[in-house]
Amino acid sequence: MELSWIVLLPPLAVIAIACLTHNVLYALLSGVITASLIACQGNIGASATLLLKKFGEATSLTDLWHNTACYDHAYTLGFLVALGIIIELITHAGGLEAYGRLMHRWITRKKQVEAAPLFLSPLFFLDDYLNNLVGGAIVRPLFDQFHLARAKLAYMLNALSSSQSLLIPASSWLAFIVMQLQSAGISCAASSLITADAFTLYVQTIPYLLYPILSIASVWIVVGLDISYGPMEKAEEKAREHTYVNHQESRPKGTLSNFFIPLLSFLGGIPVALLILAQWHPWQTCTTLCGALANTDALFSALWWASIGALCISSIYLYATSALTASKLRTLFLAGASSMKSSVLLLTLAWMFASFLKHDVPTGAYLAKHLMNHAPHSIIPALCFVTATLITAIAGSSWGMIGIMIPLVLPLVTTMSNLPTPLLPALIPLLLPVLGAVLSGAAAGPHISPITDAAIISSATAQITPIQHIRTMLPYCVPPLLCTLAGFLALPFLLPLSFIHMITFLALLIVAMALLHITIQRLFRKTGKSSVS
Repeated sequence: MELSWIVLLPPLAVIAIACLTHNVLYALLSGVITASLIACQGNIGASATLLLKKFGEATSLTDLWHNTACYDHAYTLGFLVALGIIIELITHAGGLEAYGRLMHRWITRKKQVEAAPLFLSPLFFLDDYLNNLVGGAIVRPLFDQFHLARAKLAYMLNALSSSQSLLIPASSWLAFIVMQLQSAGISCAASSLITADAFTLYVQTIPYLLYPILSIASVWIVVGLDISYGPMEKAEEKAREHTYVNHQESRPKGTLSNFFIPLLSFLGGIPVALLILAQWHPWQTCTTLCGALANTDALFSALWWASIGALCISSIYLYATSALTASKLRTLFLAGASSMKSSVLLLTLAWMFASFLKHDVPTGAYLAKHLMNHAPHSIIPALCFVTATLITAIAGSSWGMIGIMIPLVLPLVTTMSNLPTPLLPALIPLLLPVLGAVLSGAAAGPHISPITDAAIISSATAQITPIQHIRTMLPYCVPPLLCTLAGFLALPFLLPLSFIHMITFLALLIVAMALLHITIQRLFRKTGKSSVS
């Protein structure tokens, strides 16, 4: 499709409907319909056919029909539903109550509860969905018991999960990013643009992932310095006066085994499923756990099979110990699946919308072309960060943005060197900052847009709406966003940076961000006092 202003209509429709109705479901639906009509030039019949095709692709029904063995979305949706059922089983068997009693022995102050996600989140680095759903399900009862705002939990989950997935080169993002780098021309082949190992280059980019680093540091600052301002402060005030009531019907007094057996059977099943799917054998060293993790299909299917295994183990155990009856198990299976229906529907629409914007209505390519045309070399990293953040926020998909931007920026930085290809990375000073800027935008976009899958999952886990989540989170994201932008503006003038100098640079950005948080908090409170007087 030709790049013209009309490709901006679908994201504008999503933004407008979201602002008017405060309903992300309606907003995404309007964006999907608008995109299909534009892609089919107003032909309603062709548009309906295209919508069905996109639905089949988003739910992996098309892959199942054609037996293409690529069922990532189906595995993800099944994993969400299964995890929803596991959470229902743990809750109604009294596992969460027993866990709460145990935590009360160690956690006696609100500050400790707020800090819990900081220490719990890194344990689930394997996948950002897993991080959000499992970590959030464990911590949310504690937030409710101590009258802490669920909006703050959603903020912490969203700020930590995708950032950790980028910074730890052993997550579900690894294979996708490496694949994109290879397809864009980074390899050891003679025909490549840049002669390098894609995985090694990704690891070298990690210090330049300014926004993920600052995002994680920002959460520590907010918790450590007791930062509270804006809509989040109001949400916290309401939470102090509100009591969440969950499942008032009578149920047996739970034991810790009712909590840990379902959870550990799921978490333990993931590496087992990964190794089985990778056809690992103890007497063969060619396939390792890391090798299995590098296969994206294996990871998503491992999450699915681990959740199914945990469901079977949990059901048998809870029935055998008389914690739940057979009829209650059937009821909870339906209730657990139903609890995830809105998340499943929102994710499906988000995937459809991202697919439209990537393949049929190239909004991202239009924005990238017009924002980065004729830009001075010194502002290319900052411009890449702004563009990547906007595309992620508008398209609703971090991976979709990476698929758009990486093939655009690599030829850009190699052309700027005015040297014949293939090039060594050392001959392209802006390579690492530009890659860091693009991947930083993948983490920043979900923090400012309610239509991204990360925002949808975080809000669903905390049991608030995506609009409420982004409205309360957005002011907290201003300091890391501004400091990241300043960092990418300064980096071209500081290159090359040694490791020690890079650490010092990051430390200065973190200090500046902390001062910004404190300044914004004072401004909000000063404005509040003056408005009262």
